[in-house]
Amino acid sequence: MAFFKRTFQTVKEAVGTSKKTDDTNVNALRLEITNLLKKLRKVNQSYVKLPDTIRSSTVSHMQAMKDMTDVLGEGSCSSTCYSVFEEIDMKGHQYGLKIKDEVLTPLSRLIDMCIVLDKRFKVLTERRLDMDAAHDKFESIAKRPPNKQSGLVEVEQSYNDFKDFYEYLRDEILDDGAKFVEEVKKQLPQICANCMRSYTDYINDTNEIWAKVPNLISAIAVVDLHTELPVTPNEQSCVILENVRSKRGSDVSNGTIKQNTDYFPTTQQPAASIPQQQGFDQPQQSVPLPPQDKPTPVSSVVTALYDYTAAEEGELTFKEGDVIEVLERDGDWWKGKTKSGVTGIFPSNYVQ
Repeated sequence: MAFFKRTFQTVKEAVGTSKKTDDTNVNALRLEITNLLKKLRKVNQSYVKLPDTIRSSTVSHMQAMKDMTDVLGEGSCSSTCYSVFEEIDMKGHQYGLKIKDEVLTPLSRLIDMCIVLDKRFKVLTERRLDMDAAHDKFESIAKRPPNKQSGLVEVEQSYNDFKDFYEYLRDEILDDGAKFVEEVKKQLPQICANCMRSYTDYINDTNEIWAKVPNLISAIAVVDLHTELPVTPNEQSCVILENVRSKRGSDVSNGTIKQNTDYFPTTQQPAASIPQQQGFDQPQQSVPLPPQDKPTPVSSVVTALYDYTAAEEGELTFKEGDVIEVLERDGDWWKGKTKSGVTGIFPSNYVQ
């Protein structure tokens, strides 16, 4: 019921049929508290990020050293470096606790009190509407002729009560609000100092830990990181078949290995001579013999250097170390047969 009465009173004030009590001091203080609440919340959002910001860089370094230790092993230099960052991270954790106790908690108290005052301003607005409505009712009866002013005393008493309800709360809010704003101005510098003191402690502790690092660095052997890596360059690698043939030819020439003959030599058959018939004077002619079948290549065996999985139908699949019988050699792809009897083609640079 009170809600509908206040809503109706608000409408009357909006259209100008009812006089609205306008308290400039209340309005100014309410605006100040509202703006202060917004600013304090923004300050709190900034400060609450500090502990994680401090630790994020350290945690990233810890992860990097942990990953390096997976390669070098426990007891390596990266393991020692991890311990250094772990100590720093512990100091970062302590810094976070100080920020929470000495910065964030006091800020939260100020924010909470702003919210309390904001709620009281809303109650004060409701009481003003009740007071103005009671005043309108009192005036409407007071304007009547004396013989028609029935209930005037009761209405006047009701108005005075609503007026007291409003004014007592208004005076309290004005007094509390002014004192609170001054207290905020006193406490914020101390909160700032607490933050700087906590950060100073963190920096000093970190510097003390970091004093170990120069000796740690000097104990690590200096290596030129720009020298050529001990891996055969691509253009000289046996990945290229021509390099394999060249090396194999060089080894044969040096007598390091013996050349394997995989095919019988193919020689051209001489043409058969047809004897000249008697009684005819004509030159002797040579008639070629019918072509003979090419000799079957001599099979050899090779060993797989790597795993290979067939990508197309007709290719062989084999594992490193498998023995393959070579049936035919043709360019980069040879034909062969595995021990299981499967026949197919395969890349020649995968075997030796």
